[in-house]
This record gives sequence, C-alpha cells and structure tokens, in this order.
Amino acid sequence: MRSLLILILFSSSCALADEREECQIALVEDLAGTADLVNPAGDKSALFAGGSVQPGDLVHTAPGSWCDLRLCDGSGLRVGEDSRFYYQGADNVRESFVSWAFELARGSLRAAVVGNGKSESVKVRVRTRSAALGVRGTELVIEAEEGGRVETALHTLEGEVLMGAREDFESLATLRGSELLSHFEPVGAERMSVIRAGEAHPLKAGKFQLWEFKAGRKGLFERELHKQNANEIRARFREAQRQLQAKRAERGLFERQREKIEEKMRARPAPPVRPELAVPKKERIQEKVTRDEVSKREKREEKLEEKLRRNEEKTKNKRERKGWEQRRNLQPTSPRFPRPDSQEPR
Repeated sequence: MRSLLILILFSSSCALADEREECQIALVEDLAGTADLVNPAGDKSALFAGGSVQPGDLVHTAPGSWCDLRLCDGSGLRVGEDSRFYYQGADNVRESFVSWAFELARGSLRAAVVGNGKSESVKVRVRTRSAALGVRGTELVIEAEEGGRVETALHTLEGEVLMGAREDFESLATLRGSELLSHFEPVGAERMSVIRAGEAHPLKAGKFQLWEFKAGRKGLFERELHKQNANEIRARFREAQRQLQAKRAERGLFERQREKIEEKMRARPAPPVRPELAVPKKERIQEKVTRDEVSKREKREEKLEEKLRRNEEKTKNKRERKGWEQRRNLQPTSPRFPRPDSQEPR
C-alpha cells in the first residue's frame, strides 16, 4: 500500500512538472504579414505559424501585420501591428490554477482569457510603460501609445479588467479579492479607460464604439479570437514541448563536443612565457615610462654639456685673440718698417 502511494505521488509530481513545462510556452497559431522573434540573448529569427514562443522572447510585428498566440489553458492573444510584446511566461503553475505575465512595450494587444472559476486571484498580468492590468477571465484590447505623452488605453469587450499604475504590477500577483479593488480600478464590459505615465489612477471609464479604434488597430477584429478548451490543445502543447526538448538535446550534443575540444586544449602544454611578459603589465608600463624619462633627462644633460663646451671654446678663442693683439701692440717698432697705425711721417 505504501509503495502504491509513493508511485501515485511520483506520477502526479511528474505530471505537474510536465504541465509546468508545457504552460511556459505559447504556440503561434496564425500570422498575417511578417514578425520577428528575439530571444533573451538578442538572436533574431522570423516568427512562423506553428512555432512556439518561450519565456523572455520578444515578438515584434511589422506594420500591417499581426499574430495569434495560444496559451495552454485555451486563452488566445493577438499581437497587433507594429507592436513590441514581451512574453514573460507562466509565473505560477498549480494543479488548478495557472497565471501568466506579459509586457506590451508598444502597440496593441487583444486577449481572450479563459475564466479561472471561483478563484479571486489574477490570471493574466499585463504591464505597459504607464499601466498594470489584471485579468481574471475576459476579453479586452490594450493600446500602448508612445509619443509626447505615454499612455495606455483599455477597452473591455467582455467581463471586467483591473487597471492601475505601472508601479503596482507586482501587487497583482500577491493581492486577492477585495484587496485588489483598493489598488486597482475595475473597468467593466463595453467600457474604456486611459492612464498616463506617472498617474496613480486611470480616468473614469466611459463607453466606446468599435469604430473609434484607429485604422491600424482594426486588424485586431478581422478574425474572431475565440477561446478553446484546454483538453483540445493539450496534445499540441505536448508535441511543441517534445520538439523543444529535442532541440535542446541536439544543442547538448554540440555542447559535449565543445567540452571535449576544451579539455584537449587544457591538456596541451602551456607555451613558454617570454621573460619580458613574466612581469605584470602595470610594472612593464611603469618601467617603460621610467626608461623614457631617464632617456629624456640624459639627452637634456648631453645638450646642456655640449652647449657649455661650445661656450667655453668661444670664450677661450676670444681670450686668445685678445692676448695676441695685446702682445702685438707691445712689440717695438722699426724706423724702417713702422706699424700701420703709427702717425709718424715717413
């Protein structure tokens, strides 16, 4: 009996672990136009229908393009044109409750979130540059504008969405029930509200019409964004997770090859170190500076000695010339050959 209980607990923990892995990804159901996928390392690749988005990935849609993502509980996301959408993944996975976190840096997002039953927790958290939004189970459109005034517009198509300042984003994961209403404003069905960067509370919600959406945002409604039953898409998520594991295994083979090469490189004898390189670089630089200073000083001293020597020679020559003239003046004169400077008549 005890072994049977252990087997049941082990199988349930394995199933929960598989569910955690599966719910960390989002499937790309449809794509209109072109979009790029940028992983956390900065590597860019083309997004394609049938692929998957992993935690930390950035989905960047081109102008006139949009893509549909599907979560493991059946919820659907449509990223609008010219948008930057960060998929942060599932931050809470339990047997009966899964919650996700996203960030919409720019553009628009339409979400059809499957309800979380009687739970008072937020199922989906979305952060923009000016707002934090919490969704339990509803359909909504978020527009994150950039320009002179950064603001976020929320249009609730069905149900109710909690809206507050960006700084309260983490509170959506910890608060429950009535505590959420003390920090966030509920925006009901067929209502819209706006919050700007730096503001603590959104504007009072008012009615809206679909024609009020900008021309670029109308692509969000070209096709129905329906919710799906989790049981119907479970097999698709398992297949996507299996493909990801296979890719990781292939990368693991390359990693092992790389480790073998590195091990061989470490086994090789180290090349001999040149004596001049044995001294630390800082000391080598200081020694070179010192040598240069000594060389400059020696050159200055040589120039000074040469100048002094030339001056002494000039002085000596001058003294010799002066002494010769004095001796010449003292020589006796002859009547026959008088000195040139003599004034005596011949």
